[in-house]
Amino acid sequence: MSYDLSIYHPDVKQKVDAGFELDAFAHTPLAKADVDSFVERLELYGYQPLETVPAARVFAKTEAESLIRVSLFDTEITFSVSPPEGEEDVLFEMLQDATELSDSDGLVLFNWQTGEWTVW
Repeated sequence: MSYDLSIYHPDVKQKVDAGFELDAFAHTPLAKADVDSFVERLELYGYQPLETVPAARVFAKTEAESLIRVSLFDTEITFSVSPPEGEEDVLFEMLQDATELSDSDGLVLFNWQTGEWTVW
């Protein structure tokens, strides 16, 4: 089972709060300064560049025998992991990393498992 988190521009949360479905509107692009700061800090957390494709830059970190993937798109940053059965520690690590790395006024974190937003 895959666990996913997404980081968006605060405008996305405002539209969802106003009643729009998350996938029913064009998302505001993330500010370049926020993305640049995120990437600098991402590397300090042990994430290494994995690949760059036209649509995204991908980073990864191995934690408790699981690969945490971070993909940076124009309008979203995603964290994803598929831990083995009983490896809840990696979920905590991923959530902690995502929370700490999104602690900017220009970023909001959405937890797909709980349906909750984290805003700084």
